[in-house]
Amino acid sequence: MAQAINNIIGKKFGRLTVISYTDRRVSRAVVWKCKCECGNITYMTHRCLKGSVSCGCYQKENCSKVGLIYNSAGREAYKNKLNKGN
Repeated sequence: MAQAINNIIGKKFGRLTVISYTDRRVSRAVVWKCKCECGNITYMTHRCLKGSVSCGCYQKENCSKVGLIYNSAGREAYKNKLNKGN
């Protein structure tokens, strides 16, 4: 017997708004199509949506605000700067 899909279309999770469900599944969980306030479209399960703020744009914005580069080389440079006390 198929399980009923909990309809979350139109609900907001941080910057993400659920716009539709898909036929895709991840470990039997429905994959939802979401639109971020920045305009990006992303696909997530309900469990991932509960812990998400955005499509990834929020983290990139915060990193740029404090002068971090959003990649591993940037994180290493920042760690080195902290360790030197500059």
